[in-house]
Amino acid sequence: MDNCDAAEVLKKLKISFITHVQKGIPPIRENVTFEDVVGKSACSNQTSFKLYKHQLECFNALSQGKNVVLTASTGSGKTEAWLLYALAGKKRVLALYPTKALANDQSHRIAKYYKCYNF
Repeated sequence: MDNCDAAEVLKKLKISFITHVQKGIPPIRENVTFEDVVGKSACSNQTSFKLYKHQLECFNALSQGKNVVLTASTGSGKTEAWLLYALAGKKRVLALYPTKALANDQSHRIAKYYKCYNF
């Protein structure tokens, strides 16, 4: 399977963009929890964790109507970054994943969050 380089695709589409690449660093925790943003849930054990800085920045950018492209290592909370916005605004979302296995795994995780908030 060929790799897809987002920068090359955007260049071909003549879409202007800015890139900012950082060396890998451990994510920084904010003093804000998932529940602080979305509200109390029926399952605090799953939603009372402190957010990573990139999750809160993503939520804030989406809330301002901005588009976000987030790249981060496996297990760094990319799903929660956009899910915060979807749950807080009671939005419907379409999530696309490159493999069936990942799609199944993520759909189960996402469903648990929606169930916690009675959606």
